[in-house]
Amino acid sequence: MTLHHALLFAGPLLLAAGAVLAQVRPRLILRVPATEQPIEVASLDTRVLIHGLFAQTEQTIVFRNPNGRVLDGELEFPLPDGATVNGYALDLDGQLVDGVVVQKDEARVILETEIRKGVDPGLVEQVRGNVYRTRVYPIPAKGTRTVRLRWVSALTTNGAQAAYHLPLPYDRPIGQVSLQVEVVQQVVSPKITGGFGNVSLSQWQDRWVAKAQWREAAPARDLLVELPDLPAQLLSLEPGAGDVFFAVSETIPVGAGVAPYVPKRIALAWDASGSRTEEATEKELKFISALLEAWPKTGVDLVVFRDKAERPVAFEDAKSLLQALRSAAVDGGTALAQLNLTKAALPNQDDALWVLCSDGFGTLGESLPQADEVPVWTVTGSSQADRALLRSLSQRTGAQLVENASAITQPAAGLLYVKASPGVADVQIVRGVDRSRISGRLLADEAELTLAFGAGAEVTSRRVVKLRRSAAAKVGEGLGPVATAWAQAKAEELSLFPEKNAAALLDLGRRFGLVTANTSLLVLETLQQHLQYRVEPAASRTAMRRDYLARIGELKQQQDGTQKSHLEEVVALWKARVQWWKTDFKVPPGFRYEEERQKLMREEAGRVRRRDLTTPAPSTVVMHDEMAFAGSVGGMAAPAAPPPMATRMMAAAPMAKKADSAGPSTEASIAIKPWDPQVPYLIPLRKAANGMAYAAYLAERTQHQSPAFFLDCAEFFLRDSQKALGLRILSNLAELRLDDPALLRVLAWRLSQAGELDLAAGILEKVLRLRPEEPQSKRDLALVLADRAETKHAHESDAQRSVSLLMDVADKSWDRFPEMELIALMEVNRILARADRRDAPLDSSRLDPRLHQLLDVDLRVSLAWDADLTDVDLHLFEPSGEHAFYGHNKTAIGGIVSRDMT
Repeated sequence: MTLHHALLFAGPLLLAAGAVLAQVRPRLILRVPATEQPIEVASLDTRVLIHGLFAQTEQTIVFRNPNGRVLDGELEFPLPDGATVNGYALDLDGQLVDGVVVQKDEARVILETEIRKGVDPGLVEQVRGNVYRTRVYPIPAKGTRTVRLRWVSALTTNGAQAAYHLPLPYDRPIGQVSLQVEVVQQVVSPKITGGFGNVSLSQWQDRWVAKAQWREAAPARDLLVELPDLPAQLLSLEPGAGDVFFAVSETIPVGAGVAPYVPKRIALAWDASGSRTEEATEKELKFISALLEAWPKTGVDLVVFRDKAERPVAFEDAKSLLQALRSAAVDGGTALAQLNLTKAALPNQDDALWVLCSDGFGTLGESLPQADEVPVWTVTGSSQADRALLRSLSQRTGAQLVENASAITQPAAGLLYVKASPGVADVQIVRGVDRSRISGRLLADEAELTLAFGAGAEVTSRRVVKLRRSAAAKVGEGLGPVATAWAQAKAEELSLFPEKNAAALLDLGRRFGLVTANTSLLVLETLQQHLQYRVEPAASRTAMRRDYLARIGELKQQQDGTQKSHLEEVVALWKARVQWWKTDFKVPPGFRYEEERQKLMREEAGRVRRRDLTTPAPSTVVMHDEMAFAGSVGGMAAPAAPPPMATRMMAAAPMAKKADSAGPSTEASIAIKPWDPQVPYLIPLRKAANGMAYAAYLAERTQHQSPAFFLDCAEFFLRDSQKALGLRILSNLAELRLDDPALLRVLAWRLSQAGELDLAAGILEKVLRLRPEEPQSKRDLALVLADRAETKHAHESDAQRSVSLLMDVADKSWDRFPEMELIALMEVNRILARADRRDAPLDSSRLDPRLHQLLDVDLRVSLAWDADLTDVDLHLFEPSGEHAFYGHNKTAIGGIVSRDMT
């Protein structure tokens, strides 16, 4: 993909004096494939509504495709800290159609289903943290597409000043530009500067308003709306979603703060994972430099972490520490969840606190790091970051997510707590260095808040805020910035544990139209689509909504009346598979390996027939084709197949069908030539001497960022007995694209082949959360858990869960994956048999007795991949010369090919 155009969204302006971290400038990026001419912005309409210290920004962008072919574009954009998309629309037949809130997994399934039909609905979803993504297709040849996005963000404050900042760094004129700014109910006179030309605010009724239009305009500089000389207390109230919402901005009183102190030592956790950018690193290095400039005699114990945390290294001066940080290799995934930031884990007993520098994206594990009473100050210089996670981690320990080193070296008095009278609910608090923000719901006609300020546990002053329902006023159409900002803060709190709070996030998203960790905004084109997926049209589509409500009841009744028994269908399929398995296939005349086969049969006569009970199950995922040969069975070889496919085989020497239990069992093996990619980037690694291969890899890494590069390089180190480096390089797959199931599955496949079953299981747990609707997610995890139960008997509960996951596959009909149930049933029976052999029988009550039979085979081959909209076929040429594939799925010697999946 080639970047052809970038739009910079509104980001907060940093006004604090002496700030160390340069403020992040969020960007909206439209990515399209390489073209003759870049995508153009034909028009840009920006509307800003400021109420209190919150701003609602709505941008409507018209993209023009000057090329002679249809293009597919993807918008990926980080929003300001704490902001959430709360409005999305896409043009359909010349009209902008509003998106509706749908559960995230459901919305994605609908999107992918429609894409396969050649139809593309619109979808905007949260990726991780403050990063959002939507797809724009088609962008017609010589035509345009229009996207509208809306979000609410907090103004940046510095004492008595506040500012709204809209970055506008366009490198070429835009055909048509319009701007509207409204500042509501302010007690000060706002000032507007920058943008596309001279614009001034005029007072009108209860607000200040500015409107302007330009043609073929390019911005002179960024747009800035300043609110000078703010009062110490600023209160805003709005009605919305059946409630009244309030927001209070309160300055920190001047008083006794915490006396400056200089610790003897501190601990620094430094994120050196592969996603770290040079820009973010430089900002955080400046922060550390400023911190140690204030504490020149303070020692630092450095813990660099990537896919694993390295051993601590002690530094006594800033120069050597900064040099070590600059030289730390940027590589690997981020095992943020594995960090131990507790008192017991401090590298030195004299360490007084932790400083964590990271973007907060834990790509290898999703929980918070361990922490206790030791303060953990968090810092990030990245434009894409999970600030909610970093903020929560710090606040749990009495610290903060900070931008200035002085916040640590010279801690001041702050907001200690808020006490609300009856009639106030769901209070959200954002603590700042100079001002704190409190928001919530007002349920009574009147209520009050008591704000306690001080340092440590000592309260030095209190302030009371009076709340009156009668003061609430609607400031525009729909929900206002204050109500939406409260909902965003609540969503951020719930999103720390989205699994636990899934229902609450869904309810919140629907009430306030928010994109959250559990909700997306979806645009469908036709009534039939809305009926098919049971998605109620947006309120703005009045006629379609009326027709939908009239017809949905009838469709539900029809569905209930025509539903078939899935179990009986599966039983019929299974009976046919059992009949195939029981067939005694004869070797055709002229079979050139007949003599060897007869010899093996004689040698195995008298041995007990145990089929496929001892060897790990294949840990593959998207089953397109599966081949099996009836007879006897045994082991499996796990080849190192190249991406995006994975191949697994299971085979054994034949055994007599009827035998006693005497004598040991022997198993055949399958040897597969290791994958040997002939690619230029491996040449320097092979030529490197004296342990310099990793340095050669790092040099190549600056030029290559593809999954194949990391897989090939990881394989090089794994084969060279440098497993730790091989696994680090492999873990980069988790960093290439946040929460991408395809890459995560490939990573898990390779981890499983490398024997890292715990890591593979953790990755596949995430895949299951990301793609719960796909049978492969359940099957892949089930097979890894079964392997772990087999190799680590302490994990016997894994075997039971693997049975449960596979039964989830067998119990459901999968339209896109015909007869996937048979594949799952083969594996369920195999896992049950293996458990019996370990004298650890499992609960098989979910398995219908008619489906409970081990179908062991001589050889089983499965082919898997995870590239959507791709067709991969499995072909096998038998020693007899017969060719088995989807078009010839049964062979004379007993081969069978599963139903074709695409």
